[in-house]
Formats: sequence, C-alpha cells, structure tokens
Amino acid sequence: MRYILLSLLVGITLFSKGGELNKVRKAADQGESNAQYKLGTMYYMGNEVKEDKQLALYWIKKSAEQGNADAQYALGLMYMAGVAVEKDKNQAIFWIEKSAKQGNSNAQFDLAKLYDNGNTTKSEKSEVKNTKELYAKSAEQGNTEAQIKLGEMYFDGDGVEINKIEAFKWFKKAAEQGDINAQYTIGEMLYNGDGVLLDKKAAIYWYTKSANQGNNEAQYNLGYMFFKGDGMPVNKKKAAYWIRKAFDNGNPRAKDLWEDLELWQYE
Repeated sequence: MRYILLSLLVGITLFSKGGELNKVRKAADQGESNAQYKLGTMYYMGNEVKEDKQLALYWIKKSAEQGNADAQYALGLMYMAGVAVEKDKNQAIFWIEKSAKQGNSNAQFDLAKLYDNGNTTKSEKSEVKNTKELYAKSAEQGNTEAQIKLGEMYFDGDGVEINKIEAFKWFKKAAEQGDINAQYTIGEMLYNGDGVLLDKKAAIYWYTKSANQGNNEAQYNLGYMFFKGDGMPVNKKKAAYWIRKAFDNGNPRAKDLWEDLELWQYE
C-alpha cells in the first residue's frame, strides 16, 4: 500500500511546475479541494516545500472531507499504511469506499481486493453488489490490474461462469496497454486456441511484445518456435537469441534446451 501511495502522489507532483506553491497554498486556504489535495501531495513528496507527512495528511484530509475522490483514495491508503497516522483498517476502508463510489478506478480495484481478502464485514459488503462489479467498473476505466483480474475471473470461473471469450477480451485490453504478463497470456491463448481461434501468427506477435519486455516464458516460446519452424520459417540464429535471453533471465527450461540443442553454435 505504501508503494501504491507513493506512486499515486508522484504522478500528481510530476505535473507541478516551479513557483506554484504560493498559488496552490492560497487556493487551499480558500477551501478549494483540488488545491488542498495538490498541496498535500507537495508536502508528501517535498516538492517546493520541506517534506512533512503531517501537513500532507492535514491537507489531503481537508480535501477528502470536501468529497475529492483522489484525496479520499490517498487518505485511505495513508490509513492503511500508517503514514503520518496510526494504522486503521476501518478508516482506510471508509475512505477508499467513498472514493470508489465516486468512480475512482484505483479505489474500486483496491476495494474489490479488500473484499476478496476478507478485510471487510458483511455489512460493509452489503453496499456493493459484488467484487466482480467493482473490478469491472475499474477495468472499464482502463485500470490494467483490474482488467487482468477480471480476465482471470472469467478464465478460471472465479465468482462468475467460465467465459474464455470474455477472459481474452480483458487480457487483451491490458496487453494493449503494455502489460507484459497479459501479452504473454493472450499469446498462450492464441497459440493453443484456448477460447479463441488458433492463430500462431498473432501468438508470435504477442509473445514478441512480452519477450521484448523481459518475460522469460515468452522468450522461451519464441526461441523454440524459431528452432522448430512452428508458425514461422526455421531460424536457428533467432532461436539461439531468444533461448539465450530466456536462459539469462532465469528460465530453467531454456538452460536445458540451450545445452541439449547446442544453440551456442548459432549465436
């Protein structure tokens, strides 16, 4: 949670320009919720001011109490992680839930995870239909983690009926946003014709996307396909390249294949 909070606030402060402090402070003092939230993030990160987590908490809470969804989410994370305040799971859920109800996709995803992990009471759960609905709302706004989770739910039949077409749809959305594991997953589905039409050319495309980001399973699969001419012409130099990549990235099968096929001779 602390990492998520830091990432969230870094994203806000990256857009702050030099010399903004007086302008933001004035607007915050006048009760402008966006300015209060921004001032809180500036204190949190030490951006144009001395880092002060207590003042960060003060301004973020001010903003949250006025209904700012981003501030509510940040405040929930601060309570969850115990940043400038004692850890308080109930307060964390209270604020994350408020943010989620306003449509904050990160809050929706985190709240669904909290429900999944049994971190809420039945009365708290009664205000939402189910975790799938929260994941879906978050996924529809482009949250890649939620898209992957929703894909996994449809793939495994976790809380929903198994639907590989829906699973593929959500994995693909995450893959298109650059998620390395989603790219590998839809490569696997396309290669095996699992819930979709078998399409090795498309599988190679997504394996390559994932492999280029360092997924050692995708690297292994590409290497083996190049060696065997599976869905592509045989190319032992490329086979050696990808198997070596997978080997260097810790794939144990790649190590065995590298030695068994004597791929070193094709480098």
